[in-house]
Amino acid sequence: MQDPSAVVSTAARCTALFLVLVLAATPAMGQTSRREALEAERAAKAKSLEPYAPGKLEKGLLWMEEDAVMTRLFDPYEGWYIHFGGLTKGGGLGMGPGYRNWLFNEQALFHVWGVGSFRNYWFVTTELIFPKIADNKIELGVHGYLRYWPRERFYGLGPDSSYDDRSTFLREGWETRGSAAFKPTRWFKVGGWTAFRTERIDDGKYPNWPPVGDLFNETTAPGVSQQPDYWWSSAYVDVDYRDQPGNVRSGGHFRVNYDRWHDQQDFGFSFNELRFEALHAFPIFDKKRVFIARVIGQALDSPSGNTVPFYAMPTLGGSTTLRGYREFRFRDKNAFMINAEYRFEAFSGMDMALFSDWGDVAPTWDDLDFKHLKNDYGVGFRFNTFKSVFLRFDIARSKQEGTRFVTSFSGAF
Repeated sequence: MQDPSAVVSTAARCTALFLVLVLAATPAMGQTSRREALEAERAAKAKSLEPYAPGKLEKGLLWMEEDAVMTRLFDPYEGWYIHFGGLTKGGGLGMGPGYRNWLFNEQALFHVWGVGSFRNYWFVTTELIFPKIADNKIELGVHGYLRYWPRERFYGLGPDSSYDDRSTFLREGWETRGSAAFKPTRWFKVGGWTAFRTERIDDGKYPNWPPVGDLFNETTAPGVSQQPDYWWSSAYVDVDYRDQPGNVRSGGHFRVNYDRWHDQQDFGFSFNELRFEALHAFPIFDKKRVFIARVIGQALDSPSGNTVPFYAMPTLGGSTTLRGYREFRFRDKNAFMINAEYRFEAFSGMDMALFSDWGDVAPTWDDLDFKHLKNDYGVGFRFNTFKSVFLRFDIARSKQEGTRFVTSFSGAF
């Protein structure tokens, strides 16, 4: 007969072993159960997933981008089309007919278009270009235009001009030009032109604004009472390796111009102009996000006994410069500006943007105060195709002029 204590001891050991096995197995069984549950949940979600379906607005923008009808209507290789844009800032949406046709076995391009707006601005231009000379390395052209801009704005000269001194003027004239360019590569061009231009200034037609001649004279607005005709010559160097100039997402654009304006009536308005521009786009990942920076500088000077007419001076303010200020808000012989913008794709056909602008004007380059440039910032919406921005809304804010809402039918730059 077995010893009872031995039986108890054996039973205890068996019980303990059983408990150890159960406790050891329980976590594994729990993990297996949780894994199975997660896999089942993923399988259920996978069955319920559906392909992405764009909304009505996105479908419409995709159709505009992809359908050949839009290209034939607004940007055909040849024939009639509808031309948008081409007016100065503040002139409103310009729209009108355009026609282009290749001539001489596609060695020359004839192009003519005209646009007008509800603000009674209009512009008509024509050109004949030979872009394929010497295996596409030389381009020659002749150009001409007529313009009528009845509601231009002037607030006085200098960085401290006041909005209370606002006035308006009409600017009209015509120009003929001959141009030539050398293009050794796709992205590099050097060239120039010579042109004859007429300028006429008269009372503007901006509602409830006085004519510029009522508030300013030849001292405070040179050229307000008489305007000469000009022979104008220009030389430039242009480096452009942007992927799409109308909707840039990578690459850069660098350009330097030097212009000489010769007063034909000896009114004392001959002057020279140097302008430089540098732009670069820095894409992030797949180009759906991009950071863009642009710098522009302009400097005008006159030979002894001459001055620069006010209407020819560079300006800042408006949808393509300082967006937190009114169009043409600041004007003088020298100007400097920086734009910075971060764009990201909200969905196909529309980008959003965060931006800031800095700039100022001054009578001489040395007078520019680079430490205290005028500044604005804001947010924007860009409706676009792959090649261009066709509608833009910007909400910009500046310390001096508060919040402004800007609408444009082209990109900022």
